Amino acid sequence: MKISNCILAASLFAVTLSCNLEDEVLVPSNLFGTWESNLFQENMEWGQVISYTFHDDGTFEYNSTVQQIFPRKELGFNSKASGIYTVDGSKVYLIETKYLSVPQNSSLFIVPLAELEEWEDWYREKEIMVTFKKRGSQMVMIEGCPINAACAPPSIFFREGNIWQSLVKMN
Repeated sequence: MKISNCILAASLFAVTLSCNLEDEVLVPSNLFGTWESNLFQENMEWGQVISYTFHDDGTFEYNSTVQQIFPRKELGFNSKASGIYTVDGSKVYLIETKYLSVPQNSSLFIVPLAELEEWEDWYREKEIMVTFKKRGSQMVMIEGCPINAACAPPSIFFREGNIWQSLVKMN
């Protein structure tokens, strides 16, 4: 009986320890820097790259671009946003105060940065659950979603420069 209790206790300790090593606590300094996620088409030479840059002064930037894979080269912008953020527990609250996108009547998906149009009186709040994986090299973002709504799946972001590890293929 003592042996089985020891084995059970050791198993529970190992599971708890492995979970603690995998998920890291969200502290604001973990966010600082640029995080990138991508959607690359199979057998294509380009892909969409989404990035967030969090600054230590509580501001952030968001970019949606299309990039050539090899050599890495930015081909154009789909949208760009900026604003402020706050951290509360495992949640990050984003308040977008500026938003630019491809002109609304355009048939293009991307344009040069200078051709993005700013939306007047833009204000949007987002609640995002954030966890860190792989010793802080991956950030998983889950946007707040109403009950029974069709919501986006979690997004995995990599620290800038490590994006090529992700190469998530779109079907």
